Amino acid sequence: DPFARAAGVAALGALDEVCRAALKTVAVPHSLAGGGALVAALIALGGRGEKTHSRLLAPGAALLLGWMPVFFAPSLVLLPLAQPVVSTTRDAVALGAVVVGGLAASLASTAWIVAAASGAASDDDAV
Repeated sequence: DPFARAAGVAALGALDEVCRAALKTVAVPHSLAGGGALVAALIALGGRGEKTHSRLLAPGAALLLGWMPVFFAPSLVLLPLAQPVVSTTRDAVALGAVVVGGLAASLASTAWIVAAASGAASDDDAV
């Protein structure tokens, strides 16, 4: 339905502009904060959120998804011309530290979450 797609794109665009205006003075990217708030609102609304998503937002998102290559292809074409990220030994060491440190932090946080979830599941089984 073309009207549903247009309404979905308009709704997503309006939400984006509201977030842009509301978060003008905050250092958080408005699209990231708005996306998180939208997901939280849809989850909090439960069944009404599912209906809103399926009737209004999903058709607009599908239309935008079809046009994504138009927006991203020019940037990907120019990517080989970009300045190298690692130009000195110091940059290579810093990048390695970020990658290895990020991996360690990710593994540790995942292990902690699994241990907490396993503990919660075993506590539920004992009751």
